[in-house]
Amino acid sequence: MSSGTTGTLTLGNQVYTIFQGINLKLIAYIIIAIIVEIIAIIYGIRSQPPMFLMLVIFVPLSIYIFIIYGIQWFGDKGPFNNAQIPWPPAINSCPDFLTAYNIPAKGTTPAITGCIDIIGVAKGGSLKHRPTGQPEPAPTAPITASKTDANGATMLLDTGFFATNVAGETVAQVCTRCQTAGVTWEGVWDGQSCFSNGSNIPAAAGGDTC
Repeated sequence: MSSGTTGTLTLGNQVYTIFQGINLKLIAYIIIAIIVEIIAIIYGIRSQPPMFLMLVIFVPLSIYIFIIYGIQWFGDKGPFNNAQIPWPPAINSCPDFLTAYNIPAKGTTPAITGCIDIIGVAKGGSLKHRPTGQPEPAPTAPITASKTDANGATMLLDTGFFATNVAGETVAQVCTRCQTAGVTWEGVWDGQSCFSNGSNIPAAAGGDTC
């Protein structure tokens, strides 16, 4: 058994985080509340004459106030809640308000994943509105990251199809394609800034299979 970095404990080959999941601020808050109550009780009893009426009023009222603020500060939505946030955050599988449109794999032909604009949210871009729920014509595999290839993800916007999970396409390239299409994508492109780290675009679109 050995102690490594602060807050960790090594037992054999296993490393444990000693204070994982413990809200130290909440513990400090509880300790302060207890100290305040103890001081108030000692002061009330040792006063001459003893202030029992003050204790009867102050102690329950102060405990109630500590509980109310404790819930407000350390509850699920409180500013001092140390609930762990998963990282990386989940990213929508389609650009905002688009609908998933997937074609399953057939034999040696790989599956195609993407999205279409059924409600007409793409404004000022090249992604065509497809209220029927079908791109025209339907895309074929493989879809490339090329901007000029007829079967490239950018050129397919004219058919009303926004391809996702395109092999070799980076987040920065998807940002450019979102801008070209006239759509936003939470976590990728907000209409002004690209959240690019140079990595590949995350998981393919889920939802309905066409």
